[in-house]
Amino acid sequence: MLVSIADLRKWTSPRYYQEGEAWFEAGKVEHYTEKDGEFEGRISIRDRSQICRFKLDAQGLPHNECPCRVNRVEGMICGHVIAIMLAWRAEHADPLEERRARIDQILQIEPERRQHTRRLGESGVETRLHLSLRRNWTEELLKGEIHLIPSFELEGRIRRPDQLHPGQVLKLSESDQRMLALLEEINGKPLDPVFPVTTADFAQILDFRAPDSLKVLESPGPLQLHSKPVLPLLTVDLDRKSGELLVTLKMDLPHPPPAGSSPLLVLAPRSGWVISGQYAWPLEAVPPAELRGLCSGTVRIPRSRVMRFLKEDLPELENRLLVDNRVPDDAFTTTSVCPPFHLRLKGGLQFISGVLHARYGEVEVLAGGPDPDKVCSIPDPEDPLAYGGRNPEAEANALARLQKWGFAASSGDRLGTIEGQTSILNVLSRVRFELEPLGWEVELNGNLESIAAKAGILLARIDFQQADTPDWFQMNLTLRETGGETL
Repeated sequence: MLVSIADLRKWTSPRYYQEGEAWFEAGKVEHYTEKDGEFEGRISIRDRSQICRFKLDAQGLPHNECPCRVNRVEGMICGHVIAIMLAWRAEHADPLEERRARIDQILQIEPERRQHTRRLGESGVETRLHLSLRRNWTEELLKGEIHLIPSFELEGRIRRPDQLHPGQVLKLSESDQRMLALLEEINGKPLDPVFPVTTADFAQILDFRAPDSLKVLESPGPLQLHSKPVLPLLTVDLDRKSGELLVTLKMDLPHPPPAGSSPLLVLAPRSGWVISGQYAWPLEAVPPAELRGLCSGTVRIPRSRVMRFLKEDLPELENRLLVDNRVPDDAFTTTSVCPPFHLRLKGGLQFISGVLHARYGEVEVLAGGPDPDKVCSIPDPEDPLAYGGRNPEAEANALARLQKWGFAASSGDRLGTIEGQTSILNVLSRVRFELEPLGWEVELNGNLESIAAKAGILLARIDFQQADTPDWFQMNLTLRETGGETL
């Protein structure tokens, strides 16, 4: 399922697209789920949360089930749908593949009718497009930004892009037309004599250029691009003393790197290249970007990511490259641990609502909610091979605590609301005196932060004791400020 930005813009009016885009960019999408084209998400808008549901049909068109006014009254695709789809795209879409598809569409149009910044046509001057790299391009690659130098060869001369007359008609080969379209997409304007590209852009440039070469300034030879792919072998082992994983990458390269150097990886999300000296080959399978240092030696996976790597990343890697996994299935033990909780509250003096998450290492899950796609694990500080897993009982107890306060709290994303000034101020005081001492992280949004800052919050404690006089008792009232001072 591929839904482009252009598709999203066609779904609705510019007003509602911009509204959804603004919510997404402001981080208002709290969470979303997607299964078989059916979406459900929660968006935080002002003091309230909006739950939105919709689904995509086989043609990728939306059927809106959002309860908002825009859908119910106007029958339009609302900004809530747009915001959730933009969040989904941020995690799943491949901008490079979308760009390749756009360029393929451009090439279906006759050269004379294309909207290039350069005029093209069969009647033009025979021209070749050359690409060069700076002498220190490998250092630039390690920093993630490579400077590209395009030039045109026509009438026996090499010319920079800015030296060509705007009205000059060029006759380029089909491969050069394709490369020109890519460079103009990347640069976003008429080609500069020198312009920077990202590592992912550079990987796609190599895809488009092969099998050919790139000139390297002040170098005895060009960078030769081969078309036959190289299949890497990934080895995963366990350091039992530290509990970390040891990951190494091996490749059988036709030309080994020069003495004292290592191969370089040029990685995009779903494509990549390996460079050895003056030679480059496409990768038949691509390791994740976080392992880009593999060519220089072993990469250590820290304990905070071990279980996630083994259960999420490794199965995906095994589907696309050769993996020698030397970690036994029973190498680790898992027990339930009490996780820290993250409570997000928003609202004002009229009502408050919120969301409760349990935090397991790097992963937050909705308390009492379904298991997420990501692995929940907390390293045991005492044992390098032991981890704490999800604890449904602790999550249920946390929800029960909020239920005593007046929340519905059937799950972390269904806390419901509390109304009334007195009840809300009581909640704020309990946050300070009950939750924070337990290690809960509480985030106050909307007007709650300023209300809590201005309110004088006191903790009242009442003790009853038997009095000396029969049938009487003694009551003691103690008031304590937020700073701990007793009044």
